[in-house]
Amino acid sequence: MNPFKTLRKLGEEAREEDANFFEAMLPLVWGAGSTDQQTEHALLARVTDAIRPGRLGHVQFQGTQWRARCDQPVTIPVGATVRICDRSHSTILVVEPPRT
Repeated sequence: MNPFKTLRKLGEEAREEDANFFEAMLPLVWGAGSTDQQTEHALLARVTDAIRPGRLGHVQFQGTQWRARCDQPVTIPVGATVRICDRSHSTILVVEPPRT
């Protein structure tokens, strides 16, 4: 048994498990019968590590820490509330800066 193949397989299973978790959560957020205001509120996260242009930061979303990035050339400070607009790979959330 090749230990490297075993480790690679375990890593693939973990990534798949992360992706499955996120995919399972989105129907709860965007579920039928929810209003736009409920959906907007459900997609909010709090920045726990500043998000800078071209660099990952961290957000807390539904009680869990996630890596996050912003595609706009702005720095989002710790404590800011951001809106989740997409996901990159299985564990990076793409966020928008707070509206002013």
